[in-house]
Amino acid sequence: MATNPQMDFSKLLGDNLMVQCFYKGTPFPLSFSGTQEQWAGWKDCMEQSIVQGLRGGHSLPDQVAHATRQMNLMEKTLFALGKSAGDGVINKSRWQSGMATEFIAKCGEGGLPISCINGAQALWFMNVHLLIRSNTIKDDNMNGWIMMGGTSAQLPGALLK
Repeated sequence: MATNPQMDFSKLLGDNLMVQCFYKGTPFPLSFSGTQEQWAGWKDCMEQSIVQGLRGGHSLPDQVAHATRQMNLMEKTLFALGKSAGDGVINKSRWQSGMATEFIAKCGEGGLPISCINGAQALWFMNVHLLIRSNTIKDDNMNGWIMMGGTSAQLPGALLK
């Protein structure tokens, strides 16, 4: 009679990674989800955006000032949306049921035209990267990245049975 071999979850999960990005203690409602290689690609793109800005004649202090204005507007908007929900929480169902659209609209009213939520996520992540790389903010408990992967990734319920 054959025995059931133990399932090797590390092979199942591979190098999956989830990255949450914070500014002033506020997380962007969407996290990056992918492989460590894909995250390295994202970080390379974020680094290249700084270089492209410099090549385009935008000094690092100018880029920092612009990113800080954008981040303050987006963080203030997310905070207000959470507060308007009554309990300060922006959860997945609220975000998907209209809060994301409201976020884009309110950012636009504040002078930050964002056409889609993925664009807002990319802008949030790029700006936090720029502010950390320029030593404007520290990657600490309030700003920067929280990365989860490997055994801390959530397994589908069916696999736990």
